[in-house]
Amino acid sequence: MMDWHQISVQPDQPLREALAAIDEGGLQIALVVDEEDTLLGVVTDGDIRRGILDGIDLGAPVQTVMNEDPVTARPQEDRQSLIDRMKARRIHQIPIVEDDGRVVGIEV
Repeated sequence: MMDWHQISVQPDQPLREALAAIDEGGLQIALVVDEEDTLLGVVTDGDIRRGILDGIDLGAPVQTVMNEDPVTARPQEDRQSLIDRMKARRIHQIPIVEDDGRVVGIEV
């Protein structure tokens, strides 16, 4: 698992900052978290692109386009089951969260 902090944003941050985090992290995704690192959702470059096409400004908050129900995994899950789930769901990343919803990593 990689360090997820560089791709984390808060829901009220502008989409422009989420794009910067996505670009810097190189994973095509940002994790939307609160002050306690609880996962609130995810936002991808595709979510932002679709938002722009729908007329949403880059100054709008991330929460306007974020996916509030992302696929997640638990820390005790083995890598192969994560890879299988990502292939089945056609996703490239999966946030790793504790039972309380707190982010502890991301698998790519």
